[in-house]
Amino acid sequence: MSQLTTIPPARRPELSLTPLGERGQYVVKDPQTREYYTLGEQECFLLERLDGEQAREAICAAFEERFGEPLSDEELDEFLELARARGLLQEERHADTQTRRHAESDDRTLSPHPRVAPSPRPKQSILYWRKSFFDPDRLFTWLEPRVRFFWTRTFFVLSAGCILVAVALVWTNRQELVSYFAHVLRWETLVLVWLTLIAVTTCHEFAHGLTCKRYGGEVHEIGFLLLFLMPCFYCNVSDAWLFREKSKRLWVTFAGGYFELFLWGLAVFVWRLTLQQILVNYFLSSSVCCLICVSSCFR
Repeated sequence: MSQLTTIPPARRPELSLTPLGERGQYVVKDPQTREYYTLGEQECFLLERLDGEQAREAICAAFEERFGEPLSDEELDEFLELARARGLLQEERHADTQTRRHAESDDRTLSPHPRVAPSPRPKQSILYWRKSFFDPDRLFTWLEPRVRFFWTRTFFVLSAGCILVAVALVWTNRQELVSYFAHVLRWETLVLVWLTLIAVTTCHEFAHGLTCKRYGGEVHEIGFLLLFLMPCFYCNVSDAWLFREKSKRLWVTFAGGYFELFLWGLAVFVWRLTLQQILVNYFLSSSVCCLICVSSCFR
């Protein structure tokens, strides 16, 4: 058997491998299909050795030297089959030298990277219906430098104070706020509430996406999701898995809800500072009352 036949197929060069936490796990990002895979330390070690140059024997020897345990041909084949099924490998090299020369002579007509079949779209159903609206990455790239104040310590202190004072105002005026329920439970208010929910939910998802962009991630999908008959918007921030710092991943997760609380605090202030006879007060009192009751149903 020639050495050529013992060289496993190489991994796709555009794949990115990023450490995840402190347990030796890694995240593999496929930029073409926009899918993410979690690998253990051993699997990542093998994937990095698939450069199209190292023979099977060298890979097995390096594995045994690194982890202190042998790697059989069957185990290596199982890993290669798994990586091939996930689309992580290039096309296999041809077995004989003549076929290899023929492939090299035709290399001028081939693209720099092998074609990868697009991943099948997830099945849609009445319990899981997903519709992507647009790719917001360019918008977030343009917008993020202009709103960096939202990630400063100053904004955090001010917004936290705003939320706490708003909670105190609501508690102090709870009887007056409860009395508004009899006035807001009308069909005219339904339109205002839905417009408020759409606006606040849009800000909620933008907060997730912009925070992910702020820490170096990419955001390529924002849309509408019907999950178990519950409607909601979504923003795909899967790139947060590539952040090594756990604090950054947590901020991406909590950014939407926190910014929504900040908007609610501002609404409480305006509601208290405006006269009851004007439209703004009616709109905000309706929104504050109804959002307290139903906003959690749209998350």
